[in-house]
Amino acid sequence: MKKLLLIVAIMLSTAMLFAPNISDAQVTGDINGDGRVNIQDVTLAASQYMLESSDSGYNATIVGKADLAEPFDGRINILDLATLISYYTG
Repeated sequence: MKKLLLIVAIMLSTAMLFAPNISDAQVTGDINGDGRVNIQDVTLAASQYMLESSDSGYNATIVGKADLAEPFDGRINILDLATLISYYTG
């Protein structure tokens, strides 16, 4: 019985070592990287609404995560915000 428990423990430890880390998975629409889509993400995306890369306050990291709808043009437009809000509201 002890051998069986030891074998099971080793197998579980090995499986956990090679299993992908769930927390590393990206959630589409999660702008701030907290693992979920919430009002903070919507606020961050809205802060970039219609800004060009040459505009003051433009944040390429936020825009890259929030440019969710066609055209994927490096600008946050109303379609991007609507898509993000649909992810937020489910």
